[in-house]
Amino acid sequence: MRVFTTLLLLGLGFSQIPISSKYITIPINQSTSQIDFSDYFSLLDDELYILTPFYLENFITDCEEEECLEGEWEGNNCEGWDLEFKTSYYNTNLLNQDFQVDYDCEDWDDNGVYCKYFLEDPEIIIHSENSIVNGDYSDFYEQGCTIFSGNIYFKVSGVFEEDVIPNPGDANSDGIIDVLDIVAMVNVILHGA
Repeated sequence: MRVFTTLLLLGLGFSQIPISSKYITIPINQSTSQIDFSDYFSLLDDELYILTPFYLENFITDCEEEECLEGEWEGNNCEGWDLEFKTSYYNTNLLNQDFQVDYDCEDWDDNGVYCKYFLEDPEIIIHSENSIVNGDYSDFYEQGCTIFSGNIYFKVSGVFEEDVIPNPGDANSDGIIDVLDIVAMVNVILHGA
């Protein structure tokens, strides 16, 4: 019994915290100045989270790209545009991360013009002190566009609050693993819970 209890305590004391992923959908439009991911889930201190936008849904805009589709390449009309989302300041080497929602048209020689939305630089790292991305739509507005709306789907991977198991070695729940925890465990074994 003692060997089993010792192995159980050692096994629980050296257990790993699982990394999991959450999927969230965030609506955006021209009034979205920033997205604070801590509004959607709790971020633990001293944990990093990988943020990956992976899908656009119901995305609409007032930008006219008919000239591109009809093959009328006049000046900058077919250059496309991007919506840039940049992380806030955080005191690490993870500064100035961003991802972009892009729209570009390409001339496929004899096959006509193909226009598409896509996500560029789609992985950034966020932290509890760096959970905000700020929208920069200057390129969008420079193309003469004024409104947009849609949903961005995100995958966020990391250690979330519900994944964390309380420290199993802290039997008396005082936040410290010490001899008092051994006494508490012995009392549980001898006298029951």
